[in-house]
Formats: sequence, structure tokens, C-alpha cells
Amino acid sequence: TKPDPYVVSARDSAAWLLQTGQADTATVYSDLWPLTSWYAGIDASPMPFFTEDPAFQHELDKEAVDYYVTLRPREYEGFEEVSRQARTLVLHRTRPAPTNTRVMYLGKAWDNYLETVTDFSFYLMGDPGAYGWEGTAFLDALSAEELSSYPAVAVFNVRWRSRAAGESALLEYMQGGGTVVLDTSANLGELPYEMGDTVAFDTVIRRRSLPEDAALWVSPALESMRPELAGIQASPFVDETGAAWYGADYSTLPGTAEPTILATVDGRPAIIMKRFGEGRLYLIGYNLVWHAFISENAQERALIREVFDDALSWQKEREADDDAS
Repeated sequence: TKPDPYVVSARDSAAWLLQTGQADTATVYSDLWPLTSWYAGIDASPMPFFTEDPAFQHELDKEAVDYYVTLRPREYEGFEEVSRQARTLVLHRTRPAPTNTRVMYLGKAWDNYLETVTDFSFYLMGDPGAYGWEGTAFLDALSAEELSSYPAVAVFNVRWRSRAAGESALLEYMQGGGTVVLDTSANLGELPYEMGDTVAFDTVIRRRSLPEDAALWVSPALESMRPELAGIQASPFVDETGAAWYGADYSTLPGTAEPTILATVDGRPAIIMKRFGEGRLYLIGYNLVWHAFISENAQERALIREVFDDALSWQKEREADDDAS
């Protein structure tokens, strides 16, 4: 019987954007992105849903967003309100987005929570499409040369057209000095992207459950880097329904170099590091990133942060040595 206030606000905010003369060249995010795109005739992007407020600021900075059409009456650093409608605000960037380390992500899922677990210490980059069926959702999406633009590559819940081609590109990238952080836990027990009972990077991958009270152990080397890991206490290993917790278990392929064990759970390798040429591979098992996120366990989150901090700080040291030589 009357116009929907959200539709009206989306139309009015789109009209304001068009009046700036910058809408077609600016990076625009919108909480009402289909309507903003329709009325403004531009490719507006949706603001993802996050459970923690800092994630919104991080996303705006990571994508260097120029205008944000939002339903949320919040303030963001580097933005000012430039237009207000009945249900929406238009925020405009007033200073350049902060620079930060960029990590390429192959797969779909970690983009929703890895940055939260690692306290927004880097930008996780990737373009898997709205439903995770495009571009970097695939292991073989990028060549080793394209990957070399990034100091590290994260891989989780990945698809592929050719798994062999994807692994070959990652291996070449590592041999040239790149760092890969991989958890195969989301590729277990379901075709066609199954990695269970297969070998990747000289490592046998199997699906394994954990007892609810499984103990988590962290190496002295990691504890020395992050004192809050001392005496780490894991949260119960049960899934969201209270059922058993499953994830990827790793065993070194006989006849290959032994890895460095950084952490164990229930006595099994949970985080290991392997060297390939000039680079490194960090294998995370048992879906520990997701466990750290849903349990909100501060020590578990600190462990995941340290894995990425170690991977990225090692890269910086290597680059510094190259510059010095």
C-alpha cells in the first residue's frame, strides 16, 4: 500500500551517488547491493556479513572502498557521512586505505573468518565468486608466476579442474621462495574434490576424529614467540551439533624429509612445517582454524595467529637477506 522504505532509500542513495559523477569508477559497497546496482547502474559489491565489528572496517580498507551505502549507523576510521536517507547512510572515504600484507587465498570459507582469528593482521585476497564457483575458488586458478606476487598463499576448502596442475603451481611457487599455508580438512569425505587417502606434498592425508578432551601441545619454539601459548588449553573437540570432531590427519610419506612439528593434538601432528626449495609449507590439521573461531578460545586463536605471523615474518627476513645480498 506504500513504497518500501528500504527500496526508496536505496533509490535515493543511488541517485546521490550518480550526482557525484564518480559512481561508475569508484569502488562502492552496499548493504542493499542489488538495489544499489540496479538504480545506479553500477557494479556495487555486497558487504559480507561479519559477527565482529572490526571486520567491517577491515573489509572497507582491504578493498579500498570509496563509498559505502550502509544500514548500520556506525563510524569508520577514514570515512565521513555525506548523505542520509530514511534507511541508509552514504559514507565516503576521506583518506587513503592503510597498506597491509596481502595473502592470496585459494578456496572458499576461510574468507569468512580467518582474518578474524588472526586479528586482522593481513589482507586475505581472492575472488571466488558469490557462490564459490569462480576464479580463486579453484586450486589451479593461478600460475606460479601469478602467485609470486604474494608473500604467502592460504588454501582451504578448494576446488580444482586439475589438481595436479594446481599442486604443481604451488610447488613451483614454494621452490622459488613462496610460503603456503594449507588445511585439507574441508576436502575430506565428499567427491569430487576429495583429498582423503591421497598424497600431497609428500604427505599422506587421512580423515580422523578427535576425542572431546584431546590435548593440544605447542612446540617450545612457538611458545617462545608467543608467551600466551604456554600451557595451552584447547576447547572441547565437538562440532556444532555436539557430535565428534573430524579433520585432516597428516603422515609423512616414507623416504621423504621429516617435517618440523609445531603443534600436536591428541598426540598427532596438528601443525607442521615442511621445506620445499627456498620456500615453506605449513600444514594445519583437524580444521583448527574453524575450531579456534567457533570456540572463541583466545589461546587457540593466538596459535593460528602465530602460524601466519611466523610464515610472513620468515618471508620478510628472506626478502631482507635478498636485498642485502
